[in-house]
Amino acid sequence: MSKYKKQLTDMATKFVSFLAQHGVDAYPTFADIQEFSLPINFFYNSQFNLYYSPKKDSYKVYVNRGTDSDSSRIMDLWDEFNGVKVGKKSPHENKGISVYTDGSYLDGMVGFGAVILKDGKKIFELSGRLIGESVRERNIAGEVEAVIQALSFCMHNGLSPINVYYDLKNIGHWARREWKANSISAQRLQTRVNTFKGIVNFVKVTAHTGVVWNEYVDALAKKGATQTAFVVSDEQPIGVQDPLKPPVQVPEKEEVVDEQFNSLWKEQTDKIIDLLYSGAPDEIVSAGLEFISGSKPRKWSFEILAEIDDKKVCTIIIHYTKMGVLSSFTFSDDTFSQRFPEIKNSLEYAVKKLKLFKELYK
Repeated sequence: MSKYKKQLTDMATKFVSFLAQHGVDAYPTFADIQEFSLPINFFYNSQFNLYYSPKKDSYKVYVNRGTDSDSSRIMDLWDEFNGVKVGKKSPHENKGISVYTDGSYLDGMVGFGAVILKDGKKIFELSGRLIGESVRERNIAGEVEAVIQALSFCMHNGLSPINVYYDLKNIGHWARREWKANSISAQRLQTRVNTFKGIVNFVKVTAHTGVVWNEYVDALAKKGATQTAFVVSDEQPIGVQDPLKPPVQVPEKEEVVDEQFNSLWKEQTDKIIDLLYSGAPDEIVSAGLEFISGSKPRKWSFEILAEIDDKKVCTIIIHYTKMGVLSSFTFSDDTFSQRFPEIKNSLEYAVKKLKLFKELYK
């Protein structure tokens, strides 16, 4: 039971009523309420989550299932519900070159996103994931990398002067050398600005206030955190010649499971197996179904084998976030989950119970 049930329920009731006034049928699934969130279904098979941050006494909405148009509709109505003018623009974005940047930190991954405009029209966008030591700086590292990659693109294409719009105050202070560069991200940013061949002006905007392109790059950064197509290492040197080359894509290395994660794997495997057995005891007894630990795991996932009469019938892959929290699972054989729906339900319950939301409230 969520100790913030009242806050979530009251806000959900108000927002659902507001949606109804604007032709959107929605209904909260109170049975699935979590400590900080409440899922709300809308339209056909679409869903968004209402999150509550006790520290800030504030709410956020994220669409986790639905079409792009459905998602945009909900986010626009959420802004309107909160008194934010939808479609607000920055005062200078229709003149010359404007760059919007943002970073994100999701499930231990750092993403970055940027969009480049010319006279108010998009000419390029980028979205990727950052790896290396600076990842421990979380979203700050992503915010900085977005600026670095955008400036590299602009320099390579001879774009100047430029207005860079950002929502993390550190960016401007570091770029103008008003603050000491006491982190990897700050040092990388100052190196990029110092070697930029052109004129660049840094403009602070307030996050999540309806500025169209600021919201746009926020989504790009979140997308970047989960992708593997464009991965950048913070070990890549930044020099005068560096921007003249395309950004280097660093292939992901297969992560080695160390002693710490072997221990986590063993402990969590035993818990999950117990959960599987308790999920459908009658079915398991009658079918002679057994669960055993699978092969050596990867760093963030492991296998549990389902066997009947010592013959493997299915592999269940358990996925973890980099915070060690159960995030998802997959069956190698869909007929297995159909045959034993209780097992799938047990795992779905475990995911809902163990998944953390605190990273949304940094």
